[in-house]
Amino acid sequence: MIKQILTGVFMMTLVANSQTIVPAHTIESSVGNYGSAYPSNLGLDIDESTSSSDEFDYGPGIGLGIDIGFISNLGESSGIITHTFASPISISQVWIWNGYFSFELNHCVKDVTLTFKDAAGDVIATEDLVFSESTSEDKTAEVVSLSTEYIGVKEVDFDITTLYGGNDISIRRLGYAGNGFIVGNEELSNSEDFIEIFPNPTKGQLIVELPNNGSNTVVIYNSIGEIVFTSNIDGKTGKYAIDIEDQPAGIYHMNIINDESILSKKIIKQ
Repeated sequence: MIKQILTGVFMMTLVANSQTIVPAHTIESSVGNYGSAYPSNLGLDIDESTSSSDEFDYGPGIGLGIDIGFISNLGESSGIITHTFASPISISQVWIWNGYFSFELNHCVKDVTLTFKDAAGDVIATEDLVFSESTSEDKTAEVVSLSTEYIGVKEVDFDITTLYGGNDISIRRLGYAGNGFIVGNEELSNSEDFIEIFPNPTKGQLIVELPNNGSNTVVIYNSIGEIVFTSNIDGKTGKYAIDIEDQPAGIYHMNIINDESILSKKIIKQ
């Protein structure tokens, strides 16, 4: 059953077009918050059912209560907002309900550098984005597509460099969406049942010891979700050789799937 489910997830990663927002485990900021407008408020009412067409109001008359989202400390017009996720996920879009005030300069976010990190804290990639200036009519999300879908993202640093005006960061809601592909979890990745892969880092030749003698599927994919190796291995135990020598240097992820578990491991190709 697990194998069938995961096979469907792999196919969805490659061909599906619908994007699902992934609720963050924690949301923090380097620039503090004004009053009760905490960074964590950026995730209020954000769950898997949230649509980019959902409206989050923000403007005169709302007040600076918890529903407004996040406002940085006064005078803080640049800084980092960090989203972390319970498990590594795939991300291909940013959904932002930008801030707006009509009674003074527009404080909404303009220029941002995104840094995507894996579970080990290593940088997967960075992207520079420019968001649109919000108006009082903009109550739904601005959806900005990334250059590719990043796989295995555990943390995103949203580094704001400029605003459209004002002197403090103001955002109603902020989230990240993808095809819903989750790369195992930390408990599985660290499981004692997962036998060592070596050498790692590797030049391309890998040796892996399979966890049982049942039916196992070995899948290796690169940082943008492309499958670079797959093999169905039945009734074998001991050491099994894998060759990814023809792949470029970078970070890869291996999943070993059987009817009882999904075991994950990061691979570094030199």
